[in-house]
Amino acid sequence: MHKFISCDWGTSNLRLRLVDSDSRSVLKEIETSEGIASVYQSWKDQSGGADRYVYYLSVLRKYIDQWKEEEGLMLDNIPLVISGMASSSIGILELAYAPMPMKADGSELLVKKTDRSITVPFDVFIVSGACTSVDVMRGEETLLAGCDTQPGMSELFLFPGTHSKHVLVTDGIATSIDTYMTGEFFSLLSLQSILSASVEKPGPDTGTGYFVRGISEGAPTNLLNSVFRVRTNHLFKRATATENFDYLSGLLIGAELSAIKEKKIDLITVVAGDILVNKYVTGLKLLEPGKRINQLDAGTALVNGHCKIISAS
Repeated sequence: MHKFISCDWGTSNLRLRLVDSDSRSVLKEIETSEGIASVYQSWKDQSGGADRYVYYLSVLRKYIDQWKEEEGLMLDNIPLVISGMASSSIGILELAYAPMPMKADGSELLVKKTDRSITVPFDVFIVSGACTSVDVMRGEETLLAGCDTQPGMSELFLFPGTHSKHVLVTDGIATSIDTYMTGEFFSLLSLQSILSASVEKPGPDTGTGYFVRGISEGAPTNLLNSVFRVRTNHLFKRATATENFDYLSGLLIGAELSAIKEKKIDLITVVAGDILVNKYVTGLKLLEPGKRINQLDAGTALVNGHCKIISAS
């Protein structure tokens, strides 16, 4: 069995997976809140001027060593593939963005390999982001590499999140990126704005009625105007705080998805976890009836992408 360690290192979270590259199955997994931003701050704050690369890798080794101790796994000398914010200015080391247009399969990404040493007993592969002249992404390029593209088709890949990315792929070539600050706006509005008193996170059994209403009203309207309806819903007792939570989510996602309307696209693929996939697919079916829509779990796409990258390196 051929193994490697897959590392998705975002700004706020770290996810490590031990992967069987033959079957692309995940053997072990751990997720923590020790994201790049907090590690960067702790590296700056610590005394002694530790080597940045070694310091960051020591964070990963802390979790990998847990696997070794708990399971008796032999994990030295196997490859470690890292994508996400690890290649940013606050990451392990900064890599330039790979310029677009480029092949969507990841074969034209910039990958920095560092050979194993006594200090770091892994061959380390760090994956760069990608950019156009007006937009950038780090992490989504690896998810895109893990997706299957269709020859001769115009496809839009949606990567929902704090900063949602829409990547257009034509005949296997990624040509553009559009970033929507949907998740960040939701957090700011629901936690720090005047709307915060009108919004409360619902339980798991909440229906989709107010979310669908938000999609329908958010897509055709001016967002700066429509979000104030969350406040008036509360003032006039038209919705509870939990219903407003879904309504606000719908307004923002509807505004994001409204940008797709004018694009000539054969297929839309949503790449995310279950909750966001369901929200975006619901919104797309409402706003783009008859359009072909696929969905793919982000974890699956990441592992697929890392497998492709490591096999080509």
